[in-house]
Amino acid sequence: MAQKQLQKDSKYSDYDTDGDGTVTDDEIAKAKEIKKTEDEVRKHLAQLRMARYTLIAMGGFTAAMFLCLSNVSRHYQT
Repeated sequence: MAQKQLQKDSKYSDYDTDGDGTVTDDEIAKAKEIKKTEDEVRKHLAQLRMARYTLIAMGGFTAAMFLCLSNVSRHYQT
């Protein structure tokens, strides 16, 4: 059975890592593994970003509450 050659500007040409014009099973497996790793990294960065914003928001809310409570306590002392 003859191997199929890629057309010029094919969307699968990115999977042809050795540049021979054919996409082998190994190249497809490597491409899937790379894509999976990229997705995991993207997910990790999104989770890290959410955690940072949550911590900043919690700190800001806590600071605002203490400022309000200190103003209220000053008001009742006089």
